[in-house]
Amino acid sequence: MKITRFDANSAASFHSEFDSRLRALAAEFGLKYVPGNGKYAPATFKLKGSFVVTETLTGEKFDLEATEYRLHCLAYGMKIEWLSQSFTSQNGIKLTVKGWDTRQRKNKVILADAGGKQYKASPEYVKLYMNK
Repeated sequence: MKITRFDANSAASFHSEFDSRLRALAAEFGLKYVPGNGKYAPATFKLKGSFVVTETLTGEKFDLEATEYRLHCLAYGMKIEWLSQSFTSQNGIKLTVKGWDTRQRKNKVILADAGGKQYKASPEYVKLYMNK
């Protein structure tokens, strides 16, 4: 399909195809592609995205969110040991601290329940339950 002008539909279809091709290319190099937002005008389409290492030199799995947690948690009054530890929320859901999302302004801590569903919470929320 040849694109002569970008609009919402053409930008969305191009973005989808572009992402799938970059994911395949990243996989060939042992990387993970994380797509970002895109902005379009009639003649241009700008995309953001990043590539993340998935393994260390020793062959261990690299977890970017866990690494970010270790880097940032102390500045917010949290403990490094809380990574991979669980607590029960006020709703009775058992949540495990999985990592840190640097793109979030408030809810920076990544949590997961037993089924793997991810949630995001503020450092204050996590401190409240981990200090009980």
